[in-house]
Amino acid sequence: MATVVLFVAVWWIANMVATIASKKAVSGIKPDATDSLTTWTGTVALKDLRWIELTMLQHLLGALLANTWLLVVRRKSVFPKESLNPKHMLLAVTGNLVGNLGTNASFAAVSSSLTQVIKSCEPIFTFVFALLFYKNSGNLTRNVLFSIIAMVVGTCLFISGEVSFNIWGLGAAVISNIAFPIRNIYLKKLGQSWDDPLQKIAVVSNLNVLILLPFAIMSMSSLAKLPPMESCTSATFHFIYNAASIMVLQAFSPVEHAMLNLSKRMFVILANMIVFSTPFTFWTVTGLLVIFIGHYNNQGGRIFMQIMKMRRCFSPAIIVFGISSFCWFVGFFRSGALMNQLQMQLTRYQPREVITTAWVYERPIPYNVVENIEAFLDRNPGMTVKVFCGTSQCMKAVQDTHNPEITGEFLVLPEIFKNTPLELWLARHPMHKILTGVDFEDHVYEAVRLALLWRHGGIHFDPSIKHGEFTIPGHQEAWVSIGTNLTQTKTHGVLSVSRFPVHSAFIANLTKAFCREYSRNITHGNPHSLQKFDFQGAVSDMFNKSCMSGDHCPTHIETDLERISVVDARRRHFGTLSYARRAGRSTRANLGDEVQSFPGIQFLPFVDRFVDRDNFDKAKRDNHIRMFFNAWYGDQGMTWPPPRNIDPIMLSVHISPRIRPMFTKYIKYLRSKEPIGCRDSDTLKFLKQNNVDVFLSGCLTLLIKTPNIENKRSGQIVLADVDKAFAALLPPDIERIAIRVTHLGVGGGKSTIRERFQAAYDLIQNYSEAHVVITQRIHCALPCVAMGTPLIFINSKHMPGGGAERGLKVSSRVTGLTPLFHTVDAFNMSQESIARWLRDFNWRNPPPNPDVSMRMRLRATDWNVIRQDQVLYDSARKFGLLPLSPPATNTPNQLVFHLILNRTRNPTSLDWPKWRTIESIFYHYPHAKIIIHSDSLQTGQFDVLTESGYTIEVHSLSASIGNNIMKNKIDIKHFRRFGSRLNEEDFAKLAVLFQWGGVYIDADVILLRQLDLSLINTLVWGSKEQNSFDLSFMRFERGHPFLETILKASEWQASPKDRHFSAFEALLFHTWSNYFKNSVKVLAQRDFFKQFSAQNARDCLQSTSGPIFESNMKQIRREVVFAKVKGSLTNLSKLQNGTICKYLFNSFCVLCNNVY
Repeated sequence: MATVVLFVAVWWIANMVATIASKKAVSGIKPDATDSLTTWTGTVALKDLRWIELTMLQHLLGALLANTWLLVVRRKSVFPKESLNPKHMLLAVTGNLVGNLGTNASFAAVSSSLTQVIKSCEPIFTFVFALLFYKNSGNLTRNVLFSIIAMVVGTCLFISGEVSFNIWGLGAAVISNIAFPIRNIYLKKLGQSWDDPLQKIAVVSNLNVLILLPFAIMSMSSLAKLPPMESCTSATFHFIYNAASIMVLQAFSPVEHAMLNLSKRMFVILANMIVFSTPFTFWTVTGLLVIFIGHYNNQGGRIFMQIMKMRRCFSPAIIVFGISSFCWFVGFFRSGALMNQLQMQLTRYQPREVITTAWVYERPIPYNVVENIEAFLDRNPGMTVKVFCGTSQCMKAVQDTHNPEITGEFLVLPEIFKNTPLELWLARHPMHKILTGVDFEDHVYEAVRLALLWRHGGIHFDPSIKHGEFTIPGHQEAWVSIGTNLTQTKTHGVLSVSRFPVHSAFIANLTKAFCREYSRNITHGNPHSLQKFDFQGAVSDMFNKSCMSGDHCPTHIETDLERISVVDARRRHFGTLSYARRAGRSTRANLGDEVQSFPGIQFLPFVDRFVDRDNFDKAKRDNHIRMFFNAWYGDQGMTWPPPRNIDPIMLSVHISPRIRPMFTKYIKYLRSKEPIGCRDSDTLKFLKQNNVDVFLSGCLTLLIKTPNIENKRSGQIVLADVDKAFAALLPPDIERIAIRVTHLGVGGGKSTIRERFQAAYDLIQNYSEAHVVITQRIHCALPCVAMGTPLIFINSKHMPGGGAERGLKVSSRVTGLTPLFHTVDAFNMSQESIARWLRDFNWRNPPPNPDVSMRMRLRATDWNVIRQDQVLYDSARKFGLLPLSPPATNTPNQLVFHLILNRTRNPTSLDWPKWRTIESIFYHYPHAKIIIHSDSLQTGQFDVLTESGYTIEVHSLSASIGNNIMKNKIDIKHFRRFGSRLNEEDFAKLAVLFQWGGVYIDADVILLRQLDLSLINTLVWGSKEQNSFDLSFMRFERGHPFLETILKASEWQASPKDRHFSAFEALLFHTWSNYFKNSVKVLAQRDFFKQFSAQNARDCLQSTSGPIFESNMKQIRREVVFAKVKGSLTNLSKLQNGTICKYLFNSFCVLCNNVY
């Protein structure tokens, strides 16, 4: 028994060292530079064939050592004298080979501890196979069954808390679980055929080497990638533990051997988790404990007791082997980690310094960049790293590190650039994207680095630069790094890692230099080519000058710096429409085309492709291009449809009548991109007639963010391409001082794309600063509306860019958009009335542009489409484009609406009819506040509305009820005594109005028109007899006595009750009639509501004509304030065209791309 215990100890310790060395040998298998933490799976690791080469090395060394032992030391034959059963030998050899390949493959794909946990289930397979193939396997006792179940449950718990888990690593480990029991059983079946136990290893290893040799030769390139020390250590101890394992197998049955193997794994798992810093989560620890319980139940502690009893028999060899292995393990594998841990313990009670870094790029943060951040932190323990992320994927990658010392914060550029020169630089980001292409993201990082050092101070490092063995100096003085081995230029390392105090004068000067050099080299650079910007040169010059003059000179530290290889495998390009073909045919190109491109450019991370609107075929050979298709389509020579590699966002599309036959021919293309956002109602009508799902998106220029962030007005009155006849109608003093501009760019076909974009952006800049703009151009008018510049639009027959067609009294290009402007309708006004209108206009203090509601809902509709692309959504957040409109929060006269949404089919989401209820309120009152009272919904579910500038909040319904009960000392039992028609929601309606005041409406009500705001403290009759109330609508002042009386009523059951109404309804009616007739007004239901329920469902869902239809439609269009749609009418996902329900649920929307 002493010998067996010795072999068990050697087996365990050697296996621990072998698994750690094997994992380290294949741990160099990293994802490609283009893969991220969130996109990488084990397939990347398995594609690297080092795990095959490692298996070959293990068997080769095992064969050499076993053969040497047998032939040289024991002077025996490698093969036994007795003949072997070929079938049993083949299965044993195959099981050994597949088992070792599976184990090493699992090491490559997942953490070593996870591999060991999965392999701890090996006894399950051993027991099953032993029952099937081995006669002396024993019976399935309750203890064994319980142990098997416990091990399975424990393994599942461990896997649930293991961050490296993937199906490939799991599969490889499970395959080894199947293979090794087969090996053990058939080696055992070979019985007494062996002259020496090591003959088994020799024969199996020799045959495995022969089988693996062709594969090893094919993957020879991977052999050089194996680290020599770890690989040789793995192979050596692999032989030792397999030899010891086979010696133990001689003394025990396969099942007992498997249970000893499980005991070994508990020891190995803990060692691996310590060595590789695997997080000890609640689930991993729980899983290990359950596995241990299952094992101990089966063993009953027998093995441990035997080991304790035999402790005197331990030979000096095992003691020396164990101590030396442990010391070697500590020194070779974990010395740096132990020193870091010791340093962490010494500094744990000291304040942690925050190091900043940033990932601003659209592409996913690569695996090796995240690893570099972790390595930087490991070399500098006692600190924390804050990563400013420009994408949601980066935030998730930081979270997936599961390191509490690494935190992420989403990067919102206007916030960190505020009150610095970079604020004005950022305001022109759409133009910078045009001028610099994909390099713009590098420029953003330079600006972010300066802003973080200015605003936060402290240490900042570039995550894409490896810093060797650099450790942060202990002093607090300003310093910069000087790279000694960056091949590009010596200056690239100056700010790679640096420390500065908050509001450092050196950083302030650098920031000014950044903006100055950018203006010189980019903004005013050569427009005929893509501009380059070498800011590092400016940094180097300023550093040298500062140090020569002794002014604010930071200390420099020389260190080895190496740029991480990040292959630019961008998933897609980002483009914008260009108009070179059209400009080439004209001596003066219309810059309105370029103006309308800028709102889309705002949402793109960068622009590296220009796609000609009239010649899409030129882009066929390119990779995937994501771009906006907002444009006027009317050139009869254009190509259509676009090639498949273009991925368009179909918003603000205008299709001229002259090319509609072409679009009709390829109508399937438009249907594949549904719904289509139409710029005008004429295009909307055309596409509807062709059965295309469409919505009115307006012009995308309504989303232009003003570059005039300081809101400085020039005082100029600008006339943009106004006909002389109309200009002559202006008041003389206005005409005299007015500045005239044109959208007809000079140069035509000789001008470059960038020149035309620059000229267009200059127009936008001028409009943003103007006092008033007067125009006949739609792409002047709509940007002015977007930027808040007062705009007078002259709607006439002969407008630049296209007037009315076929004798119409309005141009198809502006139908449906004129309510957004101060419109002079030359179709219906005489010259005298136009002159009078212009004379009466308040030129000194021009009024804001009209129809805020339409402007906000067109913006919200477009944004609801754009935000569905995660990259564009992140870009909008990063560049500070949200909210699209400033929210009107806490204004003195803000109208407050309340909805109770506690009863929904899905408690965590909202049915679309209820969304339309909310939208109908914002349709009529864009600056209202809506409070949702719910115990299941969250404010974040309404982000699309808050991002669009609407004000919506979610409050706990239980808290609203509870606050009223506590404040008014109400006994909750009282209102539960009401009749069966009462529930807590009825009480909540009164409670929220008492607490907040405002308007309450039910969630199945559509608001059709604005309320009469003079109606305060109002109810609606619930019956023709006027003896009950319909609580679908109420409006009350906060704390009104009527509500207080109802809430505090303590004798509800004593209230008068007739046979038709509950006690609660009777209480409401009699309280009103006896005490509040004069202070609470009650409206007639027929004048206020139009109700559709199961009884008249057909009138809403199916009818499209007839007297009843006409009567109902007249009421809805002209008379009633609310439409109430109850029951199962709203279960349909698509409503029939021409019906009242179709009208109700699609006419009062703010997210109108959702067509029902």
